[in-house]
Amino acid sequence: MLSAAPWPRLASLQAPGPSNTLPRRALVARALATNAAAVQKLLKGRSWLAPDPAVPVMHVRPEGSASGFAVIRDDLTHPLIGGNKWRKLDGLWPLLEQASDIVTCGGLQSAHTLAVAAAAAQHGKRAHLLVRGERPAVPTGSHLYARMLAHRVVYVAWLAGSSQSPLSDSSSSNGGSGDTSTTWRLVVDSGTGATATGLALGATLLGLPWQVTGVMLADTQAYYEQQQRQLVADFCQDYRGALRPSSSAAGAAAAAAEWEAEVQSNVAARLTWVPRLTPRKFGKVLPGEVARCQAVAQRHGILLDPIWNLAAWEVAAQLAAAAEAGGSGERVAMLHTGGHLGLCGLAQRWPDQF
Repeated sequence: MLSAAPWPRLASLQAPGPSNTLPRRALVARALATNAAAVQKLLKGRSWLAPDPAVPVMHVRPEGSASGFAVIRDDLTHPLIGGNKWRKLDGLWPLLEQASDIVTCGGLQSAHTLAVAAAAAQHGKRAHLLVRGERPAVPTGSHLYARMLAHRVVYVAWLAGSSQSPLSDSSSSNGGSGDTSTTWRLVVDSGTGATATGLALGATLLGLPWQVTGVMLADTQAYYEQQQRQLVADFCQDYRGALRPSSSAAGAAAAAAEWEAEVQSNVAARLTWVPRLTPRKFGKVLPGEVARCQAVAQRHGILLDPIWNLAAWEVAAQLAAAAEAGGSGERVAMLHTGGHLGLCGLAQRWPDQF
């Protein structure tokens, strides 16, 4: 297990260090110099779902590859609430602590609705789920467990011609050697883009020498970049009073705008959006991909699914090979976002591949 750091609620791959590949403005601007201490103060004393934010980090070498990469096992955070859903709920929980009932929505195999239902049940709350689609004859996977845990489930028919994407949801460790001169690149599969943006934002606020690669699965690069800017703007709006440097009342507005621009610039410098190696319409599984997931499971004991984290695995392997061939010294880590219960639904849709 890995030692935990108070923030981010991911096990830190390394402590802040002086060496990096980002522009000087992106790391040492005066407006961000005190953010790490301010973030620690902001989060101190908050209630968290996770008793310990640390997770194991495995180092893997894919079959037939001369290079390897790290896998941050966020899929092991909870037996039902895996990966990024747990992390997001962990941060939101103080806002929900006083509620007796929680209402949320998602798709039939939504990991988010399962996460909310499980967290609510464990803390004596009632979860009410609005599920897109028709009630299945035989519930399975994430939806089966969500039905067991939720107080009420209501099915909402998908409307033909609706402008809402069928992907949309209501949400959407010291694991290295301790070498602070090493640049880490974190790779994560991206549906809404919130997890990748959050990683880049956390690295910015703490001055960590991290780069983040978000593997786009559901939309265009323009969409993800807009999501990135909007999420960062919302964060700055909510927390600028606690995190930005103090200034006189007369210059407060200008200082706040300057601070937000600096944060936006930092996040943009750290975060790269890339397509998966074999782009396709979201939700499509190509021949041979289930077999590749099975090969990874048999070789490393890591469960992947072909729609989400297989994409991050393949990009991480490619980046690790390129870093070794180019001698950049950059180390690569894939953030495993969980969701293995989704395999049950996929097996119903493509039984021949299982």
